[in-house]
Amino acid sequence: MKRCSFFFFILISNLCFTQVFAQVEGTILTDPIIFRAIDRGAKEAALLDNLYRNIGGLEVKGNTMILFGNNITDVYTPMGIGVNLPVRFDSYDQQFSIVKEDRQSEIILNWNEVDSFFVKIDSNNISKGPRFYINSKYVDPSQNLFLERLVNGAKYNLYNAYHTETKRATMDIAQTNKQEFVIMNDFYYTTADNPKTLVKIKSNFKNLTGLTSDGNILFLLNDKYYDKETRVMSFFNELNK
Repeated sequence: MKRCSFFFFILISNLCFTQVFAQVEGTILTDPIIFRAIDRGAKEAALLDNLYRNIGGLEVKGNTMILFGNNITDVYTPMGIGVNLPVRFDSYDQQFSIVKEDRQSEIILNWNEVDSFFVKIDSNNISKGPRFYINSKYVDPSQNLFLERLVNGAKYNLYNAYHTETKRATMDIAQTNKQEFVIMNDFYYTTADNPKTLVKIKSNFKNLTGLTSDGNILFLLNDKYYDKETRVMSFFNELNK
């Protein structure tokens, strides 16, 4: 793949405005289908669900993207800050990239080149912006994830991490080499006493019941009227009071 250089503008305000340019290395994307989907919106992006890609000898279809490029995002890197950029985030390999103005290519940043990013607006509404993501090296160096911070409290922090798994394709179940992607997510928390260790939350929340004996707070985890993210956020917000 062809290497290219890309300059993005950094605007920092503090009594006066300062202009700084930072250079990053990236690659040109060779698959135009993804960028047609970006330009035309969520309806065409759904076409990706029916396209098979060869991955490790398997034919795999389905979407792995959390951010398609139809968003306004601030990107924080060791080189500086990129303001109001369209970005893509792939849950399959935690790949993060900036979509260039021509909408036909992107700048792929290595995992360790992105400290964090703040999604202000996401027109695809998959990430439910505004959302803040932080590189897990600043939370738990043993992990290689971009963590979506859901709760930032004095006692507990709560995070969400997306990843992708594969399963046998439902429409091609007789063909064992046909697979499809499924976007999954896991919740993690850290404590004020141990802020550098992520604790994975079990899907049934059972390992959270020992954090409090307050029945009213525990009830929040079991209130099936709300989705899991809302329930676990409400739980930790109460614990932080």
